[in-house]
Amino acid sequence: MSGWNVSTARTSASSQLLRSGNSATSTTAVGTPAARARSSPVAPGRSDRTALTGNPDAKRPVSAAWAIGTQLLRDVGINIVIYGVLAIFAAWIAGPSRLAVAARRISAPLLREHPTILYGSLSVLLLLVLLSRPTDGQRIYPLLLVFALAFVGATLLRRQTEREFPPGKAKPVLSP
Repeated sequence: MSGWNVSTARTSASSQLLRSGNSATSTTAVGTPAARARSSPVAPGRSDRTALTGNPDAKRPVSAAWAIGTQLLRDVGINIVIYGVLAIFAAWIAGPSRLAVAARRISAPLLREHPTILYGSLSVLLLLVLLSRPTDGQRIYPLLLVFALAFVGATLLRRQTEREFPPGKAKPVLSP
């Protein structure tokens, strides 16, 4: 009894269940990765859909579930990258770098006198993003939140530009 404990018994029972191929009982062994790694014909970490079940009748549903899960993860990854790039651009254009200040200085008259061009071009850009479907268009609430944040950010950028470059104070574009 020196080397025998509850953990050893659980691992041994789980490996027997996994080797038996009984789909009803093998689901209880999911919590023991050591038993699964020992008895699985696939190396740990490999994304082989056929190794998820030993039951031939369950291979199609398991493959479908796998495809749905990986597609959702792909969509979330793409969303994170796109929203991250947009957030970085927004932070850059509102920041204190020389290039950002010069861009705001050049666009100040346009933003001050024709705000409809800003909001119209932002609307067209967001519509193009929506139509090109780089994001998961099925989830409308996150998209609406991103669109609202884009319009709030454009308004804040416009106000920042008006504060920095009022109508009567024109500076040369390339001055420090």
